[in-house]
Amino acid sequence: MCRGRLDQLFHVRPSSSLRRKDRDMVVTSSRTLKGHVMAAPPQKPHLGAEQRRALEVLDLSQRGCSRPVWAAHGLTLSLLVNLVRDGLADVQVETLTAHGWTTEVVRIRITAAGRRALEG
Repeated sequence: MCRGRLDQLFHVRPSSSLRRKDRDMVVTSSRTLKGHVMAAPPQKPHLGAEQRRALEVLDLSQRGCSRPVWAAHGLTLSLLVNLVRDGLADVQVETLTAHGWTTEVVRIRITAAGRRALEG
């Protein structure tokens, strides 16, 4: 899978590429109308059964799961994208060369936040 396609799937873009309106929304979204910062208690992510199972599968592998592994466990790309978006998993891309062939291997790994979510 090429890096450009991966960026499209996971909506990766540098913060400087945000339109001015979007940057302003990000900056002002945590403020009240009077300009005071609103305090919100941190929320524990609520895991559904499918999300919990996906995190358990990812937790079994130290280096992360490649597509054949997570597909064999019945996990879907949309589920994994949501876990990455929520910060419970991350993506690691490796470029491997063997016998004159070069390929990219994409692995999905559980994060520390994902492990905490499993414990809670």
